[in-house]
Amino acid sequence: MSDTWDKVINGLVDMAEERIKGNMPTDVLIGVVKSIKPLKIKTQDGHMLEGNITVNEKITNHYVEMIADPIHQTENKSGGMPNTYPQFESHNHDYKGGRFLAKYGLKENDVVSVLRFEKGQKYLVMDRIGNINNLG
Repeated sequence: MSDTWDKVINGLVDMAEERIKGNMPTDVLIGVVKSIKPLKIKTQDGHMLEGNITVNEKITNHYVEMIADPIHQTENKSGGMPNTYPQFESHNHDYKGGRFLAKYGLKENDVVSVLRFEKGQKYLVMDRIGNINNLG
């Protein structure tokens, strides 16, 4: 291969490596949630992060599908006035599971770990460490 092609290929490889490095996390930060809407996080060094913040789904309010295996029965409980409203009389039924809202969303004063990408232009909130009011 000629010297010119070697330089072109090496230049392309260098550009690709720089692009990959640019998308790699550059820092792991610890911060405290100061506001939910809009999401604002104050980092340990005093910077306020706003905009371009992505939050890991496991620390958001989201729906989950749950299955009871084996199928369970609810307890036989009284639920109203017998002989007046039959739909509320004591009864039980099988419970198989269903779709539930998991309320794991961030709250003010939650302490979070954050990855910083693209030289501070994008952030990914990885996990909740706790709440500032409950940490020793």
